Amino acid sequence: MNVTEDIKTDAGIISSGFANNKTRKRAYINALGGEFLTKWLRANGVSVPSDIAHIYSISKVLEKLDISDVILPNIHIDVRIVWDERIIFAPKSHFEYNIVPDIYVVIKLDDNVENMSVLGFFTPDKIDKKYQNNDYYFIPNSKLQPVENLIPFIKNFRDTKNIEVTPNEIGKGKTLFTNLIDDVISESRKAELYKLLVRSNVLRNGIIEFEEFDKISYKVGLIISDVLERDAINEQYIIDDDDDEYSFVDDDDDYDDNGNIPSNIVTDARAHQTMNSSETEVIQDAETEHRFEGGGVFEDDNSEYENYNISESLIDDEIGKNISRKNNSQKKGSKRSI
Repeated sequence: MNVTEDIKTDAGIISSGFANNKTRKRAYINALGGEFLTKWLRANGVSVPSDIAHIYSISKVLEKLDISDVILPNIHIDVRIVWDERIIFAPKSHFEYNIVPDIYVVIKLDDNVENMSVLGFFTPDKIDKKYQNNDYYFIPNSKLQPVENLIPFIKNFRDTKNIEVTPNEIGKGKTLFTNLIDDVISESRKAELYKLLVRSNVLRNGIIEFEEFDKISYKVGLIISDVLERDAINEQYIIDDDDDEYSFVDDDDDYDDNGNIPSNIVTDARAHQTMNSSETEVIQDAETEHRFEGGGVFEDDNSEYENYNISESLIDDEIGKNISRKNNSQKKGSKRSI
């Protein structure tokens, strides 16, 4: 199945805000997998709520956690993107934070980031933890259940662990997320936050809206600060030679008769706003770093995990592409608090 432009655009928007190159690329793959599977499930007759919210859409969480979640009312799915069918893996962090999904869906992405195909799925109990590296557990592809069984499995699955989240727990989740933003949160509290996010679509939606409002407020604040700074620069102090006192005057050449903001300041502010909008463009560094490292090859003879490569410039292109459409494509929130 082709990776459509809207999927690429959404994944690019979600991942574009990360300064760290490795995190940005991993986030792009996380978002690409989740967006693709959501669309694929709908196309194959699975009822996906219109207000579905993904943990990978929460930047502060995605920065720290390798997650590509599609959480339906009856089942928690995580997507694993691979380039080699021999490489099937699950993040150790899912086990450490106790947010292991009900199933992992494995999707193969071709090297030019144009086509994706669902290979199958596996349940976490199929993972043999003796096959591992620092960050991942691995399983052989022989343990994959066929893709033909995936839709019936999802439709018939009943989550016996699901307990309704109370308003008090949602409030606690919001407080924990604020602590995460401020970087004053313990690992145990992180685990508590992540588990609440898995359980509550309401909490996920609320935090996504909060993050969007926070980003918009920050950018508006930069623009206002820039205008005020330029305004101050254009006001001058002069010395009255007769009485040696300071007097305050405006530069009449820069203000109109009605006292409106100078046109050059407005123009500069708009340019500043454009610059902030385009900050999501990925700095191309292909001359010094041509390949993106991630994933690996599962070798039966020595159980080692060797790095595989995907063209870094291709992912850079996809992350940077269509960012100018961000305001039309990205979900926006208008709430001042979570």
